[in-house]
This record gives sequence, C-alpha cells and structure tokens, in this order.
Amino acid sequence: MRISVAILTAVFSCAAPALRAGEPVKGPFVSNDFRDNWYLSLGTGGQIYIGDDNGKAPLADRITAPLEISAGKWLHPAYGLRVQMTAGNNKGFATAPNAVLVSGPENSDGLYPQEWKHVCIHGDFMLDLSTLIAGYRPGRLYSALPYLGTGFDVMFDMKKKGHGHAAVHILGLVNRFRLSESLDANMEMKLTAIDKSFDHYRSNNGLEGYFTTTVSITWRIGKAGRQHFKKALTTTTVE
Repeated sequence: MRISVAILTAVFSCAAPALRAGEPVKGPFVSNDFRDNWYLSLGTGGQIYIGDDNGKAPLADRITAPLEISAGKWLHPAYGLRVQMTAGNNKGFATAPNAVLVSGPENSDGLYPQEWKHVCIHGDFMLDLSTLIAGYRPGRLYSALPYLGTGFDVMFDMKKKGHGHAAVHILGLVNRFRLSESLDANMEMKLTAIDKSFDHYRSNNGLEGYFTTTVSITWRIGKAGRQHFKKALTTTTVE
C-alpha cells in the first residue's frame, strides 16, 4: 500500500506543471518539420485471446502479458500516425485433443490448453479527440486518443507444431496523462480482429481476436520547440 501511495505521489508531482496548461488554441497551424513531434512508447499489461472455446475456461487462465513498443509522429495537433509491435504468448483452449496447438492434457473442465508465441505489427491512424473538441493545448493533463489500425500477426508455436500469419484490424483508445514536458503515462485498450483460422482451430463462430489493456510510458523526442505546434501566421498551413 505504501509503495502504491509513493508511486501515485511521484506521478502527480511530475504532472503538476502540466496543470498550468494555458488557453486552448484553434487552427490553422504551421506545418511541422519532419524532425518534429516524434515519440517512443514502451508498455505491458494483460491480453486475452477470444477464440472458439476459450470462453469456457476461467478468465485467469487465459491472461498473458504482452510487450508493446511504439513509435509515432503527430502530423497535426488533432491527428498523427503510429507503428506498434506487440510480442508475447497467447493462450487458448480446445475441446478436441488433436487440435494443432494443444500444449497439455485435458483439464478438469474437459478442455485442452493451447499456447503459442506471436508478434503483431500494425500501423495506426491516431486522433486527439480532446483537441478536436476543445482546441489545442500543449500542456493538457489528459487526452483521449482513439485510433484505427491494420497490420499482420505472425505465430510461432512453442512446440513447433504450428505457424502462420494473418491480417489484423484494430480499434483502440489511448488515455494519455501528461507527466512533464517530455513524458506521458498511458492506459491503452484495444480490440484486435483476426481471421479465425489463425489458431488452426476452426468452428462456426465469427471472427477471433484479442482484447488488450496495457500501461505505458511515452517519451517525446527532442527539445520542447519540436514538440509543440504553432498557430499559422502565413499561408503555409495544415488545415
């Protein structure tokens, strides 16, 4: 408990300068340089695979801890692009003992556990919903960042029995909390849809996928002057 209080105190101490956010600014804005408004993020959390028979197993037996690495650039105060890589293990369950990815004996629920490694890489179009609604404010303490993404997922079976890849389509939301001029803390939630043949276990159900919740730290690259957008005073603008 003391550790949790200490962490929260440290976070809000770092965030205190962000509360002095200033007045929101409406566009148009000066087009930023290629070197401006880049960031890197590193995070982890919990993930479950939503598959054919997985819902029959206890939730605690389905959770894995992915590692996420992201790099992105804000092209405008209200939108930007990001590339994210998620890597780790997935867990599933099957009622058929001969399913390709079965990794252990039948459990007490009559299910056979499945487990495999995977790497998912996707590109995302990000929106800053807070800026769209309330205007641009570089020091805003909280921002809601919904996004759409697409990419591919590659499977590596832990027992060398299965492999494959499939396209993914992603809907997500980043809750961004400003800690300082260069650092943000994030809580991200996303739903990833993938072809149901990905886990080599087919049924008549719909799409499969993951639900992922992570926490991460973002480092905004460069000096403060390269992290902020300026209101346009000339005709070179991003509308």
